[in-house]
Amino acid sequence: MIILGLHRTARQLATLRQYCRTCGRTRPAALDRTATRITVFFLPLLPVRTAHRLSCTRCGTAERLTRAEAARARRAASA
Repeated sequence: MIILGLHRTARQLATLRQYCRTCGRTRPAALDRTATRITVFFLPLLPVRTAHRLSCTRCGTAERLTRAEAARARRAASA
């Protein structure tokens, strides 16, 4: 018997100052990367999907980013 499943982990990459359309002001926003992996016997092995998102720390509104947009935002945060 083989036990298979999915495991999702989220990691905050950076904190940015971004304009939030919902709040209507410039607020801190968290840049997160979520990775979904296939697990075998509860050990995460193969990555299935990776998603990046930018979420407002005040209202929680989140928007998906492409890998290139996330890399650009991360470079801007470190500069």
